[in-house]
Amino acid sequence: PKMSKVIIFMFFGLLAATIISARSTDNTKSTCGRHGDNCVSVSSCCSGLVCHRFANRCSVVITPEELIEAKKNLKKTDSKFKDW
Repeated sequence: PKMSKVIIFMFFGLLAATIISARSTDNTKSTCGRHGDNCVSVSSCCSGLVCHRFANRCSVVITPEELIEAKKNLKKTDSKFKDW
């Protein structure tokens, strides 16, 4: 009885890992590269993404305005690195 519980637990664990890591590797169906996909130019990435010139991967565009807005939402802390 104890071994059957271990086997069932392992089965569900492997099933969950398979489902989580499952991703289509057939690039012929995809018309554009998603975030993290390989690319050679902006035209190979989906809209709203750019091809990172050093990593050669599609990545999200973050504008300076978005960075400023996100900085406002940061929580203040009593850090010893106040000059940063």
